[in-house]
Amino acid sequence: NSTGIELGANYSDFSIFAKIPFTFTTGTLGQTNGLGDLTVLISSRLLSKEDFSLSLAGGAKLATNNSDLLNEDDRSMPMVYQTSNGTNDIILLLAANFKNFVFSSGVQIPLNRNNNSFEQKSELIDPDPDPPQYFLEWQNYQSSRNFKRGSDVMLKIEKYFIMESDLKFMAGVLPVYR
Repeated sequence: NSTGIELGANYSDFSIFAKIPFTFTTGTLGQTNGLGDLTVLISSRLLSKEDFSLSLAGGAKLATNNSDLLNEDDRSMPMVYQTSNGTNDIILLLAANFKNFVFSSGVQIPLNRNNNSFEQKSELIDPDPDPPQYFLEWQNYQSSRNFKRGSDVMLKIEKYFIMESDLKFMAGVLPVYR
């Protein structure tokens, strides 16, 4: 589960956007929670007509931790349990707004590896004849020690539904290719 704060400011031909999530993860290996990665974008409008606009954005996603959070028993956790990717990334986006639709495409390029320490190795098995749930379930996850993320390419399509002058609802799809 994730919740977060998004802030934005619009000026005549550019805007600034910042987002920081707070994530709660609970599963068979334990639980983690904390701040997610901070995203900061600056967008500039390239073209603006009555029902159409085109914008270019650039920014960064900054790691809030090294993706090395441990569970309550101080055992390493796989990436799916981490609140941060543990990498600092560059983001480039191109967006077209047409009436109440937004079509955008972009790339996210990681600049470093993370410091995750989760390994799926047989020697990690607890010798206890009644092992904790962690050791019964950890084999279901891939090793992610010093995980090197690949670049992501995305295409997003959203539709805005205006409920009131200051309230809107949006729905969309976001396929990502790594």
